[in-house]
Amino acid sequence: MKRQIEADWTTYLLDVVPKTAGKTQKTAGKTQIQETKRAFFAGALAHHEFILRAVENKKDEEVQKKLDGIFEELLDFRQAVLEGRQ
Repeated sequence: MKRQIEADWTTYLLDVVPKTAGKTQKTAGKTQIQETKRAFFAGALAHHEFILRAVENKKDEEVQKKLDGIFEELLDFRQAVLEGRQ
């Protein structure tokens, strides 16, 4: 089974660590990378739990509206990270 969150984490890490970073910069912050990965996975878990609660006894339109809003918020945050605003 494909490990989607792990794949997304790897993509995120590659997007966030500057391509111009030297070897030391990419590997010296192992604790920071570990803590960031923990936060990434914790966020994914919280999001998954939110979705499960959101869809319980809801109409499809309500669920889709909530999911669209979350997706837009996450895309905005990602863009802010890529632009250095976060």
